[in-house]
Amino acid sequence: MINPLIFLYIGLGAATLYAIVFLLGTWISRRNAGIISRDSDQSGKWNYDQSTIRRRDRLLDESIAVDLLRTAEYGILSMTDVCGKAYGVPVNFAYDGDGHIYIHCAPDGRKLRAISSHPDVSFCIIGNTHVLPRKFTTNYESVICECVACAELDELERRRALELIIEKYASAFKETGLNYIDKSFHRTAVIRLDIISASGKSKSVTE
Repeated sequence: MINPLIFLYIGLGAATLYAIVFLLGTWISRRNAGIISRDSDQSGKWNYDQSTIRRRDRLLDESIAVDLLRTAEYGILSMTDVCGKAYGVPVNFAYDGDGHIYIHCAPDGRKLRAISSHPDVSFCIIGNTHVLPRKFTTNYESVICECVACAELDELERRRALELIIEKYASAFKETGLNYIDKSFHRTAVIRLDIISASGKSKSVTE
């Protein structure tokens, strides 16, 4: 008769081996995901990830999300300040088409102090909205970007960022805008948001 303890030892051994294989596979998967994320960030291609959106009928097409990044009038930058408190502010911005959002600000302030302490930020963009009172709902478009913020930019990148902002908001007055950049360059800071991932939602209901 075979000792029951032998079956117990075999079972424990198999369970241990399975756990080791599972943990090793998870670690390799996460490591590879990290490598892909870093490579994508270097090439300017960010991840448009809709997997966490519960309402699958509300998914916003990626091409529309990119168009909103290019054309939306403003966005909400959400941060964690130096005291650990939530801090959000509406800002004008320009998207460079290569995975980076640029914002200009004063050379000192709460935004710069916040991202210096906590560079992981969120950026929310609202597209077309329309309230439908009769149906107690709202048609909307929105994009939320997970980003890493950086304000340590060289002069060339800062100037190009300011030119992008002029091109977006005042293209008819570009020459005047470039002169204004020259005059105020020394007292203007620029924040770059490197987009890590983004998701978009929309709702369209007929009245």
